[in-house]
Amino acid sequence: MSKYKVRYINSASITKIDADSPTEAYKLFLEQTGAEPITVVVGGFLNSGYFDGHVEEAVKRIEEEKAQTGKHPQESADKENSNFDQPKIHAKLEDISATSTTEKLLLNIALTQEKQFQELKKLNYKLWSFWIFLLVCQY
Repeated sequence: MSKYKVRYINSASITKIDADSPTEAYKLFLEQTGAEPITVVVGGFLNSGYFDGHVEEAVKRIEEEKAQTGKHPQESADKENSNFDQPKIHAKLEDISATSTTEKLLLNIALTQEKQFQELKKLNYKLWSFWIFLLVCQY
């Protein structure tokens, strides 16, 4: 048996699983965490791989739950597990509109980071200008 590091491709959370093959580690991971419509990455010492055989089933399951309740399963989980007020964002970032609570939070983070990046660029320019001024004044 080998140890495999298994995670969803968009997640930083790694689960370590003992298995004989990457495929077995993938199946054990899905049993432990439940199937999401996201590709699974399995990493081992020599064997590794990407697995997405569960994605279609997960999409169908989510569509069925959405048809029954009228809401995406994650939206209801977000509302049930939320202990803070969600910001109301009506902005768009490059033609992407926010529809669910999670998307709104991610959009808010992206917009905030973009503003911070622009401010850092301005600060960088000012610092370089200051250093150039100091060098010129010395001569």
